[in-house]
Amino acid sequence: MAKRESLPINELVTPTGQRITFGTAAPTTQYHKVGDMVINTAPSAGAAFAWTCSVAGTPGTWIEPPAMASVTSTAAELTRATDVSTRVINETTASLTVTELAHSDRTIVLDRAAGIAVTLPAASAGLKFRFIIKTTFSGAATIKSVSGADIMIGYALMGNDTNDNVVSWQAIAASTIDTIDMLGTGNSTGGMAGQEIEIEGLATNLWYVKIVGDAAGTEATPFANTVA
Repeated sequence: MAKRESLPINELVTPTGQRITFGTAAPTTQYHKVGDMVINTAPSAGAAFAWTCSVAGTPGTWIEPPAMASVTSTAAELTRATDVSTRVINETTASLTVTELAHSDRTIVLDRAAGIAVTLPAASAGLKFRFIIKTTFSGAATIKSVSGADIMIGYALMGNDTNDNVVSWQAIAASTIDTIDMLGTGNSTGGMAGQEIEIEGLATNLWYVKIVGDAAGTEATPFANTVA
């Protein structure tokens, strides 16, 4: 059987009778039905992909599809938002410098009994960090603002590790809090396994902090002002 040659297609018709043609501009002659379409054969940046007849007539009313919004995210930002392999970060070192690129919108697991010194980046709106203490601290452990100008507001809600008593401490703007103490005296300010600390940037120089977990001994506020 001889091979059948392909014929050029310059017009398609939908089951409901709309015509799909090809060209470089919306039609200016002939009658057209609602739903007729012309696909642009010379596309370029900013040009319409196609034109569609919205009101029947000669030539009818033709509209362009809405332009797609430009993507302004960087490659690193897109990777951070979509890479599930780095959503939980385990930290076992003596110090941690938190960055937006590596840690924002991540869960950071603090797993070093001897303690850890965490330094936050400059506070700005939209930053979010979640810390989970995996191993109870026996050595000094803190989370500090990078600058004394970056203050913390929020609260700490802690239960006594030996009974059901719960205590709460507030951090208010007037207190100029910039440090979270995760040890105190024998874990009196927290730092026990299972504690959760959420820190969110509300604005330049302003963090919102929420702490939930257990404390030992005579509980004490974990909030302090220690950054120059």
